[in-house]
Amino acid sequence: MKTKIMTTVLLLIGLSGYGFTETKTATAKLLGTMNKDLRGTVRILETKRGLSVRADVRGLAPGSMHGLHIHETGKCQGPDFVSAGGHYNPETRPHGGPTAGSTHLGDLGNLVADKQGVATSEVLIPLKKGRDLDKLIGLSVIIHAKSDDLSTPPSGNSGDRMACGIIKAQKI
Repeated sequence: MKTKIMTTVLLLIGLSGYGFTETKTATAKLLGTMNKDLRGTVRILETKRGLSVRADVRGLAPGSMHGLHIHETGKCQGPDFVSAGGHYNPETRPHGGPTAGSTHLGDLGNLVADKQGVATSEVLIPLKKGRDLDKLIGLSVIIHAKSDDLSTPPSGNSGDRMACGIIKAQKI
């Protein structure tokens, strides 16, 4: 518990110099059903600049690439995670990547695993009306089996769902 508090304090100190003063935070613990070694965490911070989303995942195939998305339902029933519904898209925008001008709110791009099967991704979802962390609480985060091509509707041709986690508010 002390480690978690100290980590949060250090994160706040480090981000405050960049305009990332944290106001709220949430976490999704990702678990795979077919690959028991597949696990990860997605942390979402509501900042003055937008929603900062960081994924840390282990247990992927070395050198593999996987689509990462926020889905519309907070259900993670395995083994296929279809219960999570489609991509979270309250603004009814086309599918794309996180840096595209007009994209789903749930489009987080791709995770790229290193030689040890570890992947880290950081995305900033720019601040706009209706894009606050409270709207994401209770939704799910999905890792797909294939890479997201960042264009093909509705999910970037990213294939089956291999891991899922429900976004839960965290107390600081």
